[in-house]
Amino acid sequence: MFTRLLVGLDGSPNADEALEQAVHLAQRFKATVVVAHVREGHGKGRRTSDAGELLQRAQERVADAGLAVETILKHGDPDTELAELARDVDMALVGRRGRSSRADVLGGTVTSLIRIAERSVVVCGSKPSPMNSCAVAYDGRETAQRALALVARFASAGAMPCSPAPMSGRDGAAT
Repeated sequence: MFTRLLVGLDGSPNADEALEQAVHLAQRFKATVVVAHVREGHGKGRRTSDAGELLQRAQERVADAGLAVETILKHGDPDTELAELARDVDMALVGRRGRSSRADVLGGTVTSLIRIAERSVVVCGSKPSPMNSCAVAYDGRETAQRALALVARFASAGAMPCSPAPMSGRDGAAT
């Protein structure tokens, strides 16, 4: 089912939750966890030494769980770098928002990554879920079709039941 899971870390609590969710899924499927940090090219973000420590702690956490782990440090725009890395994995997991985003919104990197990634992106906002069941918001668009296909694969592996939830546009019409 899943052999490689990508986790994007930025040092935020939500990214830490994404790492924990990836560990949970990787244990279930005996998958490798690929942990990535992208240092932003325009001077913002963590110093290289901080990024190294962040990746080292993540590597230790994954290895302590008895899982294979790879770490990657990239430089550039986090959304495009993570989307590129996601091409070589089954799924990407990220926190709902980074260190600088408002608490009530998806972060800009996450919003962009969802749009441009060629793999499904799981957005984690709180404690890891056992993922015993799932609902998919489905509006017929390509990203929703990819999400539904991912959940169908997950369900067919005997991992959980799935319920698609039809969505409508702002005007109430089905999209």
